[in-house]
Amino acid sequence: MKKITNLLLFVGFVALLTSCGTEKDTSKYDRPLDHWAFRSVVDSLPRMLTIALHDDVWVSYSADDATIYKVWDGTVNFDGAVYTT
Repeated sequence: MKKITNLLLFVGFVALLTSCGTEKDTSKYDRPLDHWAFRSVVDSLPRMLTIALHDDVWVSYSADDATIYKVWDGTVNFDGAVYTT
């Protein structure tokens, strides 16, 4: 029983060491904005998660009822106390 435990510990330790590698390069992912997901107010509804899917394609996700609220193309108006004050 002790040999099996030691073998499992050794295999787990080797698996842990081999899984630790160099940091992955994330620069290959082209994001439309530096902050591509953020909390916002959409159509006077608070607690919305706004995500930039492409340069001019956006999706708004409601955190209250866990549904997609709106998908649109165009821009986001960065106006309000958080952005202009």
